[in-house]
Amino acid sequence: MGTTTVNTFPPLHALDSPRGWILGLIVLLHVAFVWVLNNSLSFSIFPGPPPNTIVDFIEDEPQPLPPPPERIPEPLVRPDDIYVPAPATPDEAYPSEDNAPVRVTPERPLPPTTHVEPRPTIIEPAIPRGGLSEPIYPASEIRAGHTGTVVLSVQVLENGRVGEVRILQSSGYAKLDESALREARKWRFVPGTRDGVPIALWKQIPITFQIQ
Repeated sequence: MGTTTVNTFPPLHALDSPRGWILGLIVLLHVAFVWVLNNSLSFSIFPGPPPNTIVDFIEDEPQPLPPPPERIPEPLVRPDDIYVPAPATPDEAYPSEDNAPVRVTPERPLPPTTHVEPRPTIIEPAIPRGGLSEPIYPASEIRAGHTGTVVLSVQVLENGRVGEVRILQSSGYAKLDESALREARKWRFVPGTRDGVPIALWKQIPITFQIQ
């Protein structure tokens, strides 16, 4: 049994004529259309988003502006609202430290009170009304023309008698100084006192030897 082949394309010799080229082109177009349908391809002239795609445009929400700072209204001052205090006296405005009250606290106790004793009243020994006896002026010193002043420091006892006698300043001549010492031991004074009580005190007595 023989095999029969059916060719759907036009014979090659038919392509030599213009009609054959048209038939061949039609066949190619049909083949291409079938291939496109089998592959489920779709072409679009204008590009766009893929199918089943939803595009949403979300706009940025505007941020609220910060509120302006609150302005506190300035109080209105009326002449009646102004208070002028009365002037204080000097004592009230500037209190002295002596008049300030003393606060007693455990950290600052009151200062201890100190007792100040009064000074005693001292009266120096005095020369009696009759005066003091004069020392002897040695004749040898008179003939020699010796003169001078002796300053004695005499201790007057509680009974007015003389205790010790010291030479504070010499006359420059020994006999004149010795004559003054001998006579000073014989003197009597009014004793000195402390608050009215007789006590022993020292008194200075100058004696001058001078030729008249």
